[in-house]
Amino acid sequence: MNKKLLFLSIPFSILGLVGCNSPKTTVSIRYEGSEKPVEFAIGDIKTALERNHLAYVEEGGEYTITIDGVDSSLQEQAYKVEVTDKNINIKGGDSTGLMYGALQVAEEINLSNGIKGVTSSEDKPYIDLRGFNMRPSLDLRTPGYTNNADSARNNIETTWDLQYWDDLFATMARKRYNLFSFSSVNSLPSIIQVPGYENVALNDVWKYKGDYDDSYKGDCTNMFRKEHLENYEVVKKMTIQEKTEFWKKVIQSCVDHGIQWEFSTMIIYTFGEELGNPSITSDMYNETTKDYFKKAYVTLLETFPQISGLKATVGENIVYTDETKADAYQWVYDVYGEACNEVMKKDPERAKKFWLNFAAVGNTTFDPSFYEYFKDVPYEMQINKRYNDTRLYSVTKPTDNIEYMANFPEGFKCSYNLRAEDAYHYTWGDPDFAREFCRNMYHEKSRGFQFFIDGYHVGGKEFEFVDDSLNGRLYYDRHWVNFTMFGRFSYNPNLTNDWMEKLYLDHYEDLPEANVKAAWRAMNIAGKVLPNVISTYSPGGTDAAFLPEMCTSNPTLFGFLDIKRFINNDTADPDGDVISFAAYAKILQEKGSVPDGKRTPFDVAKDLRELATQVEAAVAEARNGIDATKNKEFDQQMLDQTSFALLAKYYAEKFDAAMNLRIYNDTLDTSYQNKSVANLTTAKDVWAEYAKLFLSRFKVERLARHGIIDPNEFAKDVEKDISIAKKWTPRDY
Repeated sequence: MNKKLLFLSIPFSILGLVGCNSPKTTVSIRYEGSEKPVEFAIGDIKTALERNHLAYVEEGGEYTITIDGVDSSLQEQAYKVEVTDKNINIKGGDSTGLMYGALQVAEEINLSNGIKGVTSSEDKPYIDLRGFNMRPSLDLRTPGYTNNADSARNNIETTWDLQYWDDLFATMARKRYNLFSFSSVNSLPSIIQVPGYENVALNDVWKYKGDYDDSYKGDCTNMFRKEHLENYEVVKKMTIQEKTEFWKKVIQSCVDHGIQWEFSTMIIYTFGEELGNPSITSDMYNETTKDYFKKAYVTLLETFPQISGLKATVGENIVYTDETKADAYQWVYDVYGEACNEVMKKDPERAKKFWLNFAAVGNTTFDPSFYEYFKDVPYEMQINKRYNDTRLYSVTKPTDNIEYMANFPEGFKCSYNLRAEDAYHYTWGDPDFAREFCRNMYHEKSRGFQFFIDGYHVGGKEFEFVDDSLNGRLYYDRHWVNFTMFGRFSYNPNLTNDWMEKLYLDHYEDLPEANVKAAWRAMNIAGKVLPNVISTYSPGGTDAAFLPEMCTSNPTLFGFLDIKRFINNDTADPDGDVISFAAYAKILQEKGSVPDGKRTPFDVAKDLRELATQVEAAVAEARNGIDATKNKEFDQQMLDQTSFALLAKYYAEKFDAAMNLRIYNDTLDTSYQNKSVANLTTAKDVWAEYAKLFLSRFKVERLARHGIIDPNEFAKDVEKDISIAKKWTPRDY
């Protein structure tokens, strides 16, 4: 129920009888501990009490919430809430479980319109580590993975704002994320000063003022260039000692919200190091390089004892062949393994909760000999793997990990990367998809996952809007539905759609309930557009290969994906229910039949049109009778769903066009060529509407993986598709 509207609807005469000074129900909170995560959650309970017109009193409240401490019968992160009359008792398996129990009570107070709605409950994590991976931009001299993107460069100042981190960790805790992976190319010179290599440490924070272009490589080997030093600005004056103290506060804030901190780098990048010590290079046979990095990681782990794990990406810039592979593996062990060994031997208790994590480039497995180097270490070993490659929004049960897991080394755990590379600008929300995805992700050899978007700086603030009043907020404040679902469903996949709808209604409590319910329905339906598109056209290997928002790839790959890329495409997701364009063409040629339970590209096109119609109807209902622009977030969210509807229409025409053109190619029946031209002509009109809407909201910007995003420029390619179809010369496939 809409609290504020309900209050406003009470007749004035009744308000006069009740009076402004009518007593409020009082609530006391008893907690004798001093755990920061619990204190954070108590703050949320107090906020919920105030929001629901309840009065917090230190003692003697009509209701008492008792946070009763750790219960050894509960596992870590688990909690139990027991309600007896007007007493609410919270127990937890540890401080994080206590925090989750208290956050659950705060949530129920909000969703149930008060303290009376709190019920007994018990919960424990379905997936142990529920992480958020972020590639922050610290400095032009220690670039992140996306420094060449506008979103990253605009957030360099954000990275050095403590309040930003506090807000992010609070958001993560409420969504039940308990792991933060701080991932960079190599941020060490911007964080610590290494004994013996003092000149490597970087003072101040610098930002490049020039223009980035399409020549920056995805492996980041040229992300920093000496020319940057000729055109930069100092955005913050800080000594390296002040930087170290800053990161101590950031990591402590992380821990204070019940979140573990993992520090991640890639191998071997020495941009910042070479500026202070030219003897350090990216050559793995350079003994100075090896000595520096080992000492750096020892210094890092000793300076920040709260770090729970260390992760490295092997293969980006450690160049080796089959003949030199053993040398590369030895380097990795000598640096990472020995650094961790040295620190853990001094603190055996820390080793019991510490992990060393490795990611192999290209989603490949390591050679079995790699694991031998780490078989006797005293801490947990993990291997990081992309789950369903870079396509999160494709299918809910990907099987790409089955073989990988079957060959997994004994004693190692897997941590997944959930790569949400398909919707940068638009808010996505299909709870059925997200829930099933999380439920299917569980594996006995998996420790957990890290949710992130590699090609867009999503951890920071947004600056891409034309309306400047929308800029400056956390990315995940706007994308809160998506962020909530993957966090909460991975903790408890049995949460229902009704619960999620209550959260949505509560979020927009100032708007009429019927409108908000329609908006929620629009979002759920629109959330099915991307899985239909991506499971039909699903190029693997890299996020740069396909940006569904613009039907494009990186300019150095193929650029805009024209009709030629579709008519013989055979990259439908193997775990989906769609037959690829090429496979269906073969069935038609051989006069075969479509396998049971499978859809053709024509079927997908029909389904996309129906989804578009349903989304547009739901959006119209959500806007009916209200001025949605008075709530800009709500308005923008509805525009996002309208954009998904337009994308559905565009891909419906493109899929039909590709299939019709393929049939013409194989049969020489010109009626199919004419159908294809008609499809593409309609697609051009849809794209014009889509581009107009996009540019009315978003600035033209540079993305790290896909270059300049300007739908008006892509409109030229959309029109070229018509010419390609008209001039098509049949060929053999």
